[in-house]
Amino acid sequence: MFQRTHQPKDLFTEGYNSLQWSVLIFGVALITLAVLIFLYPALLGFLFATLILIVGAAALIGGYRLYRFKKHIEKVEKEGEPFAATIKTEGPHYRYRSFTMIVR
Repeated sequence: MFQRTHQPKDLFTEGYNSLQWSVLIFGVALITLAVLIFLYPALLGFLFATLILIVGAAALIGGYRLYRFKKHIEKVEKEGEPFAATIKTEGPHYRYRSFTMIVR
């Protein structure tokens, strides 16, 4: 059968334990990285170069996506399709409004 304990685990206790272990693991990882950098100083250069490579690749990908988006906008404008939202009003007192948003 089921065994019940007298110490219920509430959300606060579980969250605190998770936070405690994550901080401890992060500290151990930082100390290990510091020891490796002291042992191999060239590792610092490799880590910095890797960071620059990742940031550069992200900038290149973002720039390419912006370029494709600009080409898509130009193509849509040439075809005559509305890109922005259109607002249609009905009636003389503007009681009923219909919003149309075209997103691809």
